[in-house]
Amino acid sequence: MPRINMPEIMDSPRCPSFLRDAVTGYLRVMTDLSRVCQGAGPVLRRLLDQFADYQIQQQQQQQQEQLDGGCENQRGGDGAHAAAAPPPPPTPPPPTPPRRVIIDLCSGGGGPLIGLVARGALGPVDEVVLTDLYPNAAAFALAERRLPPGACRGVITAVDAGDVPPELCGGVRTLFNSLHHLAPLLVLRVLADAARQGQPFAAFEVRAQRAGGPEAGALLR
Repeated sequence: MPRINMPEIMDSPRCPSFLRDAVTGYLRVMTDLSRVCQGAGPVLRRLLDQFADYQIQQQQQQQQEQLDGGCENQRGGDGAHAAAAPPPPPTPPPPTPPRRVIIDLCSGGGGPLIGLVARGALGPVDEVVLTDLYPNAAAFALAERRLPPGACRGVITAVDAGDVPPELCGGVRTLFNSLHHLAPLLVLRVLADAARQGQPFAAFEVRAQRAGGPEAGALLR
């Protein structure tokens, strides 16, 4: 069956903010109480681990390139020094442990992500950044209070999921129950922007009701 584009009222810029905030707040409470997205925990935790490993590899590669450049400079001295045995290369410092950061797009009222982090379903998380095209400052402030100080930050300026500012790079990007709101061309923009900026991306959607309850499906890039 082809996609039927049926826009929801809260997606419209004409939607009153109190109505949009009420709907997204209700959805946050229901997803928290039902824990319908609990299955996203292991998937997102694995993605955080993989991104941390990738960042460590990048650090090690940069350190090795710097050491190799230093050795080349030492070998490029005058003839008297060239005859002497070169000193042993310095030992590279251990890589700095990368910060485990989640950049949540289309966060609405906070969604299920804060509950997953609070319950420890994602392992250690250094910071959650909540963003939205229509940011809900009150909901973001509530989310910040649910986690330890400094572990959550709400961006109260509008953030386009298809054109994320460079200052919000350096973390795993997530979309919870929001992908179905986006038109196909906008979905392509969201994926292309994550790829262009080298950011891992995961989208989770609640699928059809089954015997064991609803499930959260995932799209990873």
